Amino acid sequence: MSPSSRRTRRATAGSDDLFYRLAVFPIEVPALRSRASDLPLLVEHGLDMLRAAATGRDTLACSPFAMRLLRGHSWPGNVRELLSVIERAAIECGFGRIEAQHLPTELRERLDADAPDARYRGGSDVDAEIAQIRDALEQTDGAVGRSAELLGMGRTTLWRKLRQYGLMPSR
Repeated sequence: MSPSSRRTRRATAGSDDLFYRLAVFPIEVPALRSRASDLPLLVEHGLDMLRAAATGRDTLACSPFAMRLLRGHSWPGNVRELLSVIERAAIECGFGRIEAQHLPTELRERLDADAPDARYRGGSDVDAEIAQIRDALEQTDGAVGRSAELLGMGRTTLWRKLRQYGLMPSR
């Protein structure tokens, strides 16, 4: 038997041994595509990591429309792919606010003709503004501060609009 075949056989035996040592208590984690409710938290975690790495860049946020596009993707690469997309988008937007145009082409291809109206634009159409605020609150589980970041407005402004429209956050 040649030395290289002995080495291969030992390596295979070693990896089998490792597999069986780790397989004592298997933990199955479902794919990200089946955990869509976790996506906003994972995006926020990725943004937090990037904020910490980019000193003095506290303004990094994700728009509600960009978040909607992120939620619509199947994420075959799971969390690692998501975090890579977030990092790339943060670099492209200059660590400001991630919008749809900062996301990869395959995510933007899902846009409908009406999709640009989904972005928060402010005051003129009250129904659209209320829908955007509700969407942001839903994505952040009612966290007003994080919702304000997603909408690109101050926390006080959002509280004023919540009172004005009779919307109360869930927490």
